[in-house]
Amino acid sequence: MKKTALAVMMAVVAGQAVAQERGLFGMAPQPNTFSYNYFEGKALYMDHGDMAGLKVDGSVSVVSNLSIIGSLSAATRDRHDFNGVTVGVAYHQLLKGTSLQKTDFVLRFEVERQEFKYDNRVGRDFKDDDVGVILSAGVRHDLVTDLEVYTDFG
Repeated sequence: MKKTALAVMMAVVAGQAVAQERGLFGMAPQPNTFSYNYFEGKALYMDHGDMAGLKVDGSVSVVSNLSIIGSLSAATRDRHDFNGVTVGVAYHQLLKGTSLQKTDFVLRFEVERQEFKYDNRVGRDFKDDDVGVILSAGVRHDLVTDLEVYTDFG
């Protein structure tokens, strides 16, 4: 996990050098319409085992077009436990154009770790964990004041 975190931080630094000079895909960095500093909490429900819990997400802008993102989640029911951690970076760029003046292109890279435990109470516990990578791209658009939409593919 330490090697993964180091690789993510090196990618952030290298990517930011390119972004500051000419932007992603050759687009010059533009001021953002949106704030990428946020913290939110969510109720979590998982069909597998009818587990319920909480999830918290957050993002902190480190420079004008780059933010650090992450989430923590936990759910439980009877003898089932689920825990998840996600850490990554997001690059966001204002799309220029007559109809896209309030739209950001968002590219996200995240490393996710999930763990599932089951205690069968006879000494044969089950535990499974996995680590994966999430790469997604999407758009965030400001429809009207205080109402925006975000969609991505990843």
